[in-house]
Amino acid sequence: MHEAYRFHRANYGHVRAALNYNGLSAGRNITFERFSRLFSHFEAEGVAQSGGGEPAYDGEAWFGTNFVGPGPDANPYTLPDPKNPRSFLRPIDAIDKAAQKHDFYYWKAGASGVKGALFDKQVAAADAILASDALEIIVNYQYGGLDEVTGLPISNRTYAVALGVFYSFTPLSLNKFINY
Repeated sequence: MHEAYRFHRANYGHVRAALNYNGLSAGRNITFERFSRLFSHFEAEGVAQSGGGEPAYDGEAWFGTNFVGPGPDANPYTLPDPKNPRSFLRPIDAIDKAAQKHDFYYWKAGASGVKGALFDKQVAAADAILASDALEIIVNYQYGGLDEVTGLPISNRTYAVALGVFYSFTPLSLNKFINY
């Protein structure tokens, strides 16, 4: 099976589960073919890993994170760490890692700002995947799971940010899938 197809199929399942969990019946209108077409310009292999060790902390984004909220129109995997010029900025926790991946998809699509977040249908799948990633963090928190970035139990702050991201990006992605 083709790698991109497997990637799309796996993310489609996560997105449908997130929409069903949220009780949004409009999610039934999102077919795999439509999701795959909207998401096809993102390459699974293009999402780099953020590296190991202590995460660089810039805290310039929302909620004291590095990637949640608006950021520069650049590849988030190659943003220099302002405190260490020989290193790249890395996520501080699981929701920040999901936001970094989301920023990468926006960057690949050339979408940015409020217009991209609210109206750019090219990034509907990226928004839905971010909502799905946030839901996974929420569920893991409720079951005492570990944060994949810190290796510690998911913090109350990470949980709260994940809730905000989930409840923000689920309707944004649905609106794009349905109306544009």
